[in-house]
Amino acid sequence: NFIIISTRPEAQQEEFLAALQQAGFVLRALPVLTVEPVPQSDTGEIFTRFQNGQYQWIIFSSVNGVRLFRKLLTSGEALSATDQVKVAVQGHKTNAAVVETFGRKADFIASDGVSDTMAQELLAVLSPQVPALYVTAAGSRFVIRDTLQAAGIPLAVLITHKTVPIQRTADEFYRGAEDKKIIISFFSPSAVEAFCTQVSENDRKKFFYASIGPVTTRAILRMGLTVCVEATAPDGRTLASDLKRYCSESV
Repeated sequence: NFIIISTRPEAQQEEFLAALQQAGFVLRALPVLTVEPVPQSDTGEIFTRFQNGQYQWIIFSSVNGVRLFRKLLTSGEALSATDQVKVAVQGHKTNAAVVETFGRKADFIASDGVSDTMAQELLAVLSPQVPALYVTAAGSRFVIRDTLQAAGIPLAVLITHKTVPIQRTADEFYRGAEDKKIIISFFSPSAVEAFCTQVSENDRKKFFYASIGPVTTRAILRMGLTVCVEATAPDGRTLASDLKRYCSESV
């Protein structure tokens, strides 16, 4: 009775879609955002300081940040500097990317994938005597940056990538639905915004919505829409499980 649509960027779909496929859902992947690297024209000082060991911590908020940061390390000296710095990550998937990319585990993993949580937990790890480098995306919520800087922690910020909307129409979301209910799954506030700028208010009200967590839920609610499922933990596999339970109870 349900079609589940994932709006996540294509490279991040695998875990969520695999979990839903195992549950026997009808699935469609319709990313509303794509990830693009940001040109680095004025970051020479940051990389010089990094290579010289002037940052004691590097903070990654996403898998994309890890991979794109690695591409920016064009010298052996810069790459070897990653062995000398402590690494903090937002979530176990980002830690897995650190292991895959740099051959080492993070020294600190936030207890969940919510930036507000990570910011508060980092306050117990860092101090005003500990300079850090924060790698993140353009247009993201800067709660980590703002929280750490407000606490007096010397923090440099490196923007490695940005999300760009993919043009979609309401017909793409309706396609193949027939008499089925469509649940559109969102994984970030920026995806909600991209969707709502392209689909009319009347069309939006014809869908059901699922959210990866409270921040994304608030973004959906601000658009006057109703959330039928919010993940009990902020990861794709948990959201898939929660969707399965919702759909079975709604039959």
